[in-house]
Amino acid sequence: MKQWLTDHWSTAGAVLVAGVLTAAFGNIAFQSLLDWIDPSRIDDDFARGALGFGGGADPGQTALNTTAIITVLFGSVVIVCAVLVIGLALRKIWAREGAFFVFGLLGLVSVGASLAGFAADPPAPSASVGMATGIANFVVVALLLMPATRLDFDPFAGYHRDAVRSQ
Repeated sequence: MKQWLTDHWSTAGAVLVAGVLTAAFGNIAFQSLLDWIDPSRIDDDFARGALGFGGGADPGQTALNTTAIITVLFGSVVIVCAVLVIGLALRKIWAREGAFFVFGLLGLVSVGASLAGFAADPPAPSASVGMATGIANFVVVALLLMPATRLDFDPFAGYHRDAVRSQ
């Protein structure tokens, strides 16, 4: 077990962090789905704030539309991320390449949105959560860029590891 962790720590860490992020995105999608199904759960402040996003004069209907959009967006992200996490756990090269793009893009969007939240007057209370999410996305990308992770996805990894150990 110790040797396995020594050889595969970066891949295991990337799968773990990506899985936690996917679960967090799944929670957001699920809560938004519940809000869409039961509009009485929607916060009044969210409904008033959604007017600028969705247009229209009815805060309740605009909040319902905004909640549906959030559900679809985060639900799509969850499906893509779940497929990538399963592929990473199975050490599929396509999953590693896809995770570079998806988690890198999610990191850029999260950090950008949180910087806008920090710059707002007053600062958005969830800006620090967005920053942490963005950093976690970048951690996934960094772990996937590690040479040890590259070896995990290399079909000739056994040969490369034996060559490194013999030196």
